[in-house]
Amino acid sequence: MTIDSPESTTTVEYVLRGQPGRVVIRYGLNDDPSRWGYNLLGIEPLAERSRGFPVVTAEVATAAEATPV
Repeated sequence: MTIDSPESTTTVEYVLRGQPGRVVIRYGLNDDPSRWGYNLLGIEPLAERSRGFPVVTAEVATAAEATPV
């Protein structure tokens, strides 16, 4: 996969056991290492080297409610 823009979004709709759901996937380039927690490592050179690498987040939404086991 090639990342052409600063941030792109892909949405995947699904149905699981008759309940609709959606996964929103956002991907782009790391332009803020602190946002991704690199500053917490205390290794500043590592944080700066991570700039420009791919980052991905996913958000899952469903009409179904999980039942505790």
